[in-house]
Amino acid sequence: MSDSIKERALVEAMERHKHRIYRLAYACLRRHADAEDILQEVFIKYYRCAPEFENAEHEKAWLLRVTTNACISLLRSPWRRLMSPIPDFMPAPAETGDSGWLISLVHRLPARHAAVIHLHYYEDLSVKEISSILRIPEGTVKSRLARARSLLEDLIKKEESIHG
Repeated sequence: MSDSIKERALVEAMERHKHRIYRLAYACLRRHADAEDILQEVFIKYYRCAPEFENAEHEKAWLLRVTTNACISLLRSPWRRLMSPIPDFMPAPAETGDSGWLISLVHRLPARHAAVIHLHYYEDLSVKEISSILRIPEGTVKSRLARARSLLEDLIKKEESIHG
């Protein structure tokens, strides 16, 4: 594949998927700088690999899997464990409308739960697709979804009691 074709494919993929990849990376990592690094890493890999996809859903699944793998690698990095966390002063990426408060609650969940919630509800993926992307059993996806819903319910009740 020629470089101009690869570049055009990259630009088109970035336009279609950059927000989706950034939101998933942020849901997993909780830091804008880390999410931006993952976004760049994913598209560098896209360019270098120049994958051919069966359809748009295959491309989306590939990008989400690469994003998830990059997030896991960063979380497991020995450097990350040694570093002191720097507060992230930027607000979480928000959706417009009434769902913004719910998204902020999702971002307060542990990363493993936020990721499955994000993939299921915001990317509209099935349990089977999430299982494939995260490379975990479907039963684990179901249990993480159930636990995440329970944690969200607790957070909602807590917020309602505070804000009346």
